[in-house]
Amino acid sequence: MAEAVASDRLDEAVEAEINTALKAGPEAMAAAKALITAFSQTPDHSAQNETAIAALASIWDTDGAREGINAFFAKTPPPWSNSG
Repeated sequence: MAEAVASDRLDEAVEAEINTALKAGPEAMAAAKALITAFSQTPDHSAQNETAIAALASIWDTDGAREGINAFFAKTPPPWSNSG
Protein backbone atom coordinates (compact mmCIF):
# COMPACT_ATOMS: atom_id res chain seq x y z
CA MET A 1 0.00 0.00 0.00
CA ALA A 2 1.41 3.34 -1.03
CA GLU A 3 -1.28 5.66 0.28
CA ALA A 4 -4.24 5.65 2.65
CA VAL A 5 -7.24 7.73 1.61
CA ALA A 6 -10.70 8.46 2.96
CA SER A 7 -13.43 6.26 1.53
CA ASP A 8 -14.94 9.16 -0.39
CA ARG A 9 -11.59 9.62 -2.21
CA LEU A 10 -11.00 5.94 -2.96
CA ASP A 11 -12.24 5.98 -6.57
CA GLU A 12 -10.15 9.06 -7.33
CA ALA A 13 -7.03 7.53 -5.76
CA VAL A 14 -7.49 4.22 -7.59
CA GLU A 15 -7.93 6.05 -10.90
CA ALA A 16 -4.75 8.06 -10.28
CA GLU A 17 -2.76 4.87 -9.60
CA ILE A 18 -4.17 3.19 -12.70
CA ASN A 19 -3.32 6.21 -14.86
CA THR A 20 0.23 6.17 -13.54
CA ALA A 21 0.58 2.46 -14.33
CA LEU A 22 -0.80 2.97 -17.84
CA LYS A 23 2.00 5.43 -18.60
CA ALA A 24 4.65 2.76 -18.06
CA GLY A 25 5.99 0.78 -20.97
CA PRO A 26 4.83 -2.81 -21.35
CA GLU A 27 8.32 -4.23 -20.77
CA ALA A 28 8.71 -2.15 -17.62
CA MET A 29 5.34 -3.30 -16.29
CA ALA A 30 6.22 -6.94 -16.96
CA ALA A 31 9.53 -6.48 -15.13
CA ALA A 32 7.78 -4.78 -12.20
CA LYS A 33 5.28 -7.64 -11.92
CA ALA A 34 8.12 -10.17 -12.00
CA LEU A 35 9.90 -8.24 -9.22
CA ILE A 36 6.77 -8.24 -7.07
CA THR A 37 6.53 -12.00 -7.49
CA ALA A 38 10.23 -12.48 -6.73
CA PHE A 39 10.06 -10.23 -3.67
CA SER A 40 7.08 -12.14 -2.31
CA GLN A 41 9.13 -15.33 -2.40
CA THR A 42 11.99 -14.09 -0.22
CA PRO A 43 12.06 -11.82 2.82
CA ASP A 44 15.84 -11.36 2.42
CA HIS A 45 16.35 -7.66 1.63
CA SER A 46 19.86 -8.24 0.26
CA ALA A 47 18.50 -10.80 -2.19
CA GLN A 48 15.70 -8.41 -3.12
CA ASN A 49 18.22 -5.64 -3.79
CA GLU A 50 20.32 -7.93 -5.99
CA THR A 51 17.21 -9.05 -7.88
CA ALA A 52 16.14 -5.43 -8.43
CA ILE A 53 19.60 -4.42 -9.65
CA ALA A 54 19.70 -7.34 -12.09
CA ALA A 55 16.21 -6.52 -13.37
CA LEU A 56 17.07 -2.86 -13.89
CA ALA A 57 20.27 -3.77 -15.73
CA SER A 58 18.44 -6.18 -18.04
CA ILE A 59 15.52 -3.86 -18.84
CA TRP A 60 17.66 -0.76 -19.34
CA ASP A 61 19.04 -1.91 -22.70
CA THR A 62 15.73 -2.90 -24.32
CA ASP A 63 13.94 -1.30 -27.25
CA GLY A 64 11.16 -0.19 -24.91
CA ALA A 65 13.57 1.60 -22.60
CA ARG A 66 15.26 3.35 -25.52
CA GLU A 67 11.87 4.39 -26.95
CA GLY A 68 10.80 5.77 -23.58
CA ILE A 69 14.05 7.67 -23.04
CA ASN A 70 13.94 9.09 -26.58
CA ALA A 71 10.32 10.17 -26.12
CA PHE A 72 11.20 11.80 -22.80
CA PHE A 73 13.99 13.89 -24.29
CA ALA A 74 11.93 14.71 -27.39
CA LYS A 75 9.08 15.75 -25.08
CA THR A 76 6.69 13.48 -26.98
CA PRO A 77 4.48 10.65 -25.74
CA PRO A 78 6.09 7.20 -25.87
CA PRO A 79 4.82 4.80 -28.55
CA TRP A 80 2.82 2.71 -26.07
CA SER A 81 0.83 5.63 -24.66
CA ASN A 82 -2.75 6.31 -25.67
CA SER A 83 -1.71 9.72 -26.95
CA GLY A 84 1.34 8.50 -28.89
